[in-house]
Amino acid sequence: MEKIKILLAYHKEDVLLKDDVLTPIHAGREVALQSKSPEEFQWLLKNTVGDDTGENISAKNSLYNEMTTIYWAWKNMNKLENPDYIGFMHYRRHFMFSTRPKPIYEYYDEIDAKYLKSINYNKESIRKLLNDYDFICPAPQYCKSVYDQYQQNHDIADLDCAIEIIKEKYPEYSEAAEEYLNGNQAYYYNMFIFDRATFLKYCEWLFTITFELERRRDLNGKRLFASERLTGIFITNLIRNGKKPGFLPVMVAEGKHVIPLVMASDNGYALPLCVALSSIFKSAHNNTIYDVHLLLSDEYTEENLNRLKRIQKLYPRHNLNIHLMNEKYKNIGITIKHIKAPTFYRLQLPHLLANVKKCIYLDVDIIVLDDLSELYRLNIDDKYIAGIRAAGYYYPEKHAQNTMNILDIDSMEYYVNAGVLLINLQNMRRDNLEEAFNQLICKKYPSMDQDILNKVCYGKIRILHPRYNAMTKYKLLDDNSYKNNKALQIAYSIREWDSARKHPVIIHYADKIKPWEDVEMEYAYEWWRAAALLPFFSDIYRQYIKNGQMKKINVQLNEENRRIQKLFEMKCYDFDCMAASVSFKIGRLITFIPRKIRGGFRCYKEHGCLYTVKRILWHLGIK
Repeated sequence: MEKIKILLAYHKEDVLLKDDVLTPIHAGREVALQSKSPEEFQWLLKNTVGDDTGENISAKNSLYNEMTTIYWAWKNMNKLENPDYIGFMHYRRHFMFSTRPKPIYEYYDEIDAKYLKSINYNKESIRKLLNDYDFICPAPQYCKSVYDQYQQNHDIADLDCAIEIIKEKYPEYSEAAEEYLNGNQAYYYNMFIFDRATFLKYCEWLFTITFELERRRDLNGKRLFASERLTGIFITNLIRNGKKPGFLPVMVAEGKHVIPLVMASDNGYALPLCVALSSIFKSAHNNTIYDVHLLLSDEYTEENLNRLKRIQKLYPRHNLNIHLMNEKYKNIGITIKHIKAPTFYRLQLPHLLANVKKCIYLDVDIIVLDDLSELYRLNIDDKYIAGIRAAGYYYPEKHAQNTMNILDIDSMEYYVNAGVLLINLQNMRRDNLEEAFNQLICKKYPSMDQDILNKVCYGKIRILHPRYNAMTKYKLLDDNSYKNNKALQIAYSIREWDSARKHPVIIHYADKIKPWEDVEMEYAYEWWRAAALLPFFSDIYRQYIKNGQMKKINVQLNEENRRIQKLFEMKCYDFDCMAASVSFKIGRLITFIPRKIRGGFRCYKEHGCLYTVKRILWHLGIK
């Protein structure tokens, strides 16, 4: 019977999946002692194969990541008993071994006794798949184009260099490279199951390219993201040559994980902060733990601090860390009315969270509708921040050019809204960005700290999907908003926009009017739904509905009364003008007798003969 081995790359102690097919392998064992505790290293030593024996590149794990295990398997096939098929998966990312229609990927809270059954893992299902298909790979995921996606998130010069190497050394792959990189179907994760001959060909091809890439490019401090695109090119070439692919969905078994999250507020935004936290905690998956850092102005009242403590008790799995900030930015001079000084607090994050490598930053005027683990997992190793394009700054062209001139940047392509950010604090500390932030505060840029972040981080910004920052000011519920807004057309594709407005992960009320001020605005019901979950909802109701909304209603009624009074006065004026006209007077004279006769008949009908006679005599002046 044909022998199958599927490598599972581990880099830390975790749930062990192991049998005569699933083969755990330690990625980067040679350098692991520098970062692992003795206990964790011993667990890896005991339960996994090392990638540091025989011919290997284990020491290059920081550059190659999981690819060091694939290289080891290529050069040490005998230690795997020379399998007929060899595959690769990650320790918490696995194929779902069925080609039945499924989502491209799914999530599983924690690996348990039912997990292998949930992904349909058994030897029979794998053998059937390998009988039906020539090779197995992940189901392709949509992107605008594979090349553009790489360019937005990584150093495109690395991929361009890899393409040149392909053209020189493997010209027969040039058409596959062009088709894949210009296409919108991406094969992620470096996951596969190949027969032995295909695997050997794949490794020979890929590592020849990457070793040459190392010689031509300075990859110091980088991760070799180009390897994932090379795998996609190899898969595309197999398909072009008639090989039948088995596209499988991927299961992501997250396990318990902590996400550092930061928000900033003054006392005036205390209740919106509470509502935002309510939505964040309510939408969290069971295995997600938020470690929230709240940067609060020092005038925060005891009442509002107690409300935060009540939220902590309501959601004890998550952590709330309160940082009472000094008034460093109190007199900074805010140029946008609905923006407050605490927005500048995030510029101090590199030293405030000195032990945090990466965090999510959220404005207070948001609602979170889904778990943020997928956002947090996005790679920004070679970036400072990741954010969503600020469409309103992209058009008209004169406005965009003005922003470029003020900030002295070459392009607006990577200018992002600062209300939702993924921040690489480790890189910011390494390059001392906090000092650069402080030097620019006195510049008083039109968009204040957002401009500062975009200027300082320029060139190292990753663009995120707009579903992570769906801004209500762009009319999310209007089916014609994209067609009618040139800025949206420049910033997003129609597919991105429709996905963001219909299925937002984060709704950002980035406008002058907020949902606590207008219950009829777009997605206001989501904000009030989150507010209703809080134990002090009655306080929110009194603050914004009973007081604020009633005040608004009174204003509207007063405006309506003034409108009616003005209309009445205009009608009176029109009538007076008409009554003063000669034609009106002639008409009244001609119709005098008919009108009086008609009035007499109506009076007789309603009040009787005696009353009618008395009225006639009274009009004639006869007492």
